[in-house]
Amino acid sequence: MDMVDIAFQFNDTLDEGRQQQIEASLRELEGVISVHLHHGAHPAMLVQINPERVRSEGVLSQLQAQGLNARMIVPDRLSAIGAH
Repeated sequence: MDMVDIAFQFNDTLDEGRQQQIEASLRELEGVISVHLHHGAHPAMLVQINPERVRSEGVLSQLQAQGLNARMIVPDRLSAIGAH
C-alpha cells in the first residue's frame, strides 16, 4: 500500500473540542491512515492517506465543508511554522 503525507494549514483558531471533532471526521474518511494536528500560532495538520482510496482534494473538501479556512501546504513547511 502506498502512503502519502499531505499537510494543511488553518487560518482558524481551534479549541480542543473543535480539534478533536476535525480529527474524528477525517479518520472516518476511507483511505485516511492517520491524522496529527500541530498546535501553535498557525495550526497545521499532517494527514497520511492511501492515495488509491482518497485524494488530497477530498480531504481538503472535507475540511472546508466543516467551515474551516484550510489550505494545502508542502509538508516540509511544517517545520518552518514551528510544528514538530
